[in-house]
Amino acid sequence: MPPFPEVLDKVDTSRLERFRQRFPEEEYLWLACHAAFFVALTPGLLYRLWVNFKMDEQGKSLDIPLDAVANLLNSPLCQPLGHGVYELHESLWGALRKYLLLHPRFQGRRQHRLARFLLAYLDYCTDELPSPAFAEAQRWTAEAYLNPKVAAQRLLESLSDTVEGKAAASSVEVFLNWVGGRAPGNEDGNAVNPLAAAERLVEGIRHFQKGNQEAARQALEELSKYIKTGGEKGPYRTKVPEEVLALIEKAPETEAEPEEQGVVYALLVAVGKTASGQAQELAGPANDLQLVREQLPILLEGRKYEVNVLADEKATKAAVLEQWRNMAEHARPEDHLLFYFSGHAVNKNKHYLILYDYQEQRMSKVESIRTVTGGVIDDEEFREASAGCQGYITLVLDTHAGGEGWLDLENDKNVILSATLPGQTAYEQRFGERAHGLFSKALLEVLGAGRFRTHKWVVRKAAEWMKASFDMPQHPLVLGTRTARRRTLLRPWEPLNSNMVYLLDLLKANDGLNRDSNHSFLTILQLAWADFARAYSMPGEMDFKKSEDIETAIGHLEKALLFKGQDGLSMTVPGKPDAERELFQLELSLEERLGIPVHVNRKKKGDGDPATR
Repeated sequence: MPPFPEVLDKVDTSRLERFRQRFPEEEYLWLACHAAFFVALTPGLLYRLWVNFKMDEQGKSLDIPLDAVANLLNSPLCQPLGHGVYELHESLWGALRKYLLLHPRFQGRRQHRLARFLLAYLDYCTDELPSPAFAEAQRWTAEAYLNPKVAAQRLLESLSDTVEGKAAASSVEVFLNWVGGRAPGNEDGNAVNPLAAAERLVEGIRHFQKGNQEAARQALEELSKYIKTGGEKGPYRTKVPEEVLALIEKAPETEAEPEEQGVVYALLVAVGKTASGQAQELAGPANDLQLVREQLPILLEGRKYEVNVLADEKATKAAVLEQWRNMAEHARPEDHLLFYFSGHAVNKNKHYLILYDYQEQRMSKVESIRTVTGGVIDDEEFREASAGCQGYITLVLDTHAGGEGWLDLENDKNVILSATLPGQTAYEQRFGERAHGLFSKALLEVLGAGRFRTHKWVVRKAAEWMKASFDMPQHPLVLGTRTARRRTLLRPWEPLNSNMVYLLDLLKANDGLNRDSNHSFLTILQLAWADFARAYSMPGEMDFKKSEDIETAIGHLEKALLFKGQDGLSMTVPGKPDAERELFQLELSLEERLGIPVHVNRKKKGDGDPATR
């Protein structure tokens, strides 16, 4: 019998341990291991799995209880995706599949049996399939096991259609997001895993299209010897964009050319009042706008920029969308688009910004019973207007409608700076005789005085400033990929070459830096990291010659500052160092899973009755 499935993450280990404590019989675990083959689950699929796989590979009964189906779906191992669809946590797939593969009762062709069963289910139970995407993802999985060459060719054909503009990238995205990393290790006659190679090619092209040339180069370099141009015939053929071929053909030893400094195009929108008077009048947006217009030339000194302003009566829905679409359509890859909004918004059933021509019809005096008839831009409209942009986009929302829907956050060039965490309210405060949005004021204070200007760092420092100034239950948020969050706020095209210096500063802020003139720079880093890692029971070895290890260390150190409560976003557990470490590791794990900051918030305090947005 193989050892109990091992996972590296403490959160996943906890999930498995809780499942085994509740269902100690190994038959329950067997069903979970079989279910890990599928990218998504429905009760119908799982019951049919139970019916069709009652025997092991030696023909002996497994005796899996019927209640194992419902218990698995409602266990810590699964999470609902909506509409009766579930999935096993992706981080558990590898451990559960390995357990099934190594178990003496299932060795042989179990994976292929599961693949054939899945294809039969898709063909004969079409009335049970919740969506075309569900069926597409499941078929990819089955084909990857039964015939990797066919699956690889199908993936490349989808890529060709995407490159030529004949089809959207939906099927390619389904494969990469749902099936990536699940392909078997079969090789063809040239010692190449065709499906893994195809996945690597698509992944590299996707990195390139999102503006991350270094990640694209790393993904594609190992495939360069297999990529040929011209009319050669072969088993695997696909269209590769010419600019991607040029990237691959560059010598690996040659460092990437620094990206051209593009033009900064800023659209500043401030709405303090509406023509209908149906939204509470705000004094802050006009002052915020003036402050931003005064500070931008200073912050953008030495760079080409163009600022467009739409305030109050000029800030209608049509005017804002027209201006933004024009900017997005004409932006070059090296240009930077900055959209700033100060004013009212709604974040209940939908997320939308309230413009000057806002109109609503109320069915009663109850505020929630109303119909918006015009003058708003919702997140779907804005995202659609931004879709064709080739440049960098920074969206700054000083209102409480910030969320993931405003931009394509899988694009490394896009980032959102939101004034609040989900469910919170954005406040307007008085500073002397003038009112300002609390987030706008904090952001400009930090940018004017701080030297750390990555999106993530700026938002964290802004949170510190807001907490120290007013102690409001409002915590700003940065949304985007890890690459996007680590870009410089006002120079997104500029690679962050100061990573090592930044790493030293973070170690110092975490009380982990002890400079010694007898040690080299690298040794100082390694010793400081070892001290930090011991304090939080984390892996102590890092190779600071590798950019990925530097990025990992920076992420953990930034999280540690948040965890210590330096910006008021999180709490510690006094007197319980073990609990502190476990909570810190839990937050780290959740942050990696969700892609957004995760904190244990302090208890809210009374905040009077300031204006809200």
